[in-house]
Amino acid sequence: MRKLLQLIAFILASYSCSYAIGTIDSLQVLPKNPTVNDSIKVVDSIMISTFCSYIDHAYVVAGNNITLSACYSYGNLSITCERTDTFNIGKLPAGAYSLTLIIKGYYSLGGGNCTTAAPMDTAIITFTVSGGSGINDDLSSGAGYITAHPNPSYYG
Repeated sequence: MRKLLQLIAFILASYSCSYAIGTIDSLQVLPKNPTVNDSIKVVDSIMISTFCSYIDHAYVVAGNNITLSACYSYGNLSITCERTDTFNIGKLPAGAYSLTLIIKGYYSLGGGNCTTAAPMDTAIITFTVSGGSGINDDLSSGAGYITAHPNPSYYG
């Protein structure tokens, strides 16, 4: 019986530490099928210890590779929190892209910062930006509206 209790305690401790610092649960690009006319956003869902405060992020586009680094501070390992963050990448030229998300963190009471934060988890996704349809998406300037002069319904 004692061995069984030890096994159960070990399994529960292992499960509770599976999100001990930080893990990426999901990563997606919005819109699902971006075009050159779309402003692209990256949405992640992560689990981090305790209060998981978002601190800062930075991204680098090098050719068709995008590296996004997000920094968080965390607290004690006794509980976890889930958070969802959205990062604006902007418009990209047509092509196939690889996006790498690196979440980094530091212990909030340890006096760290994002420069010295240790990597906690990494995820990679690929997506394709297709060419535009040729239709101007900016209709605020009046482009794309059909007008008729004179108004045929006015002259009865």
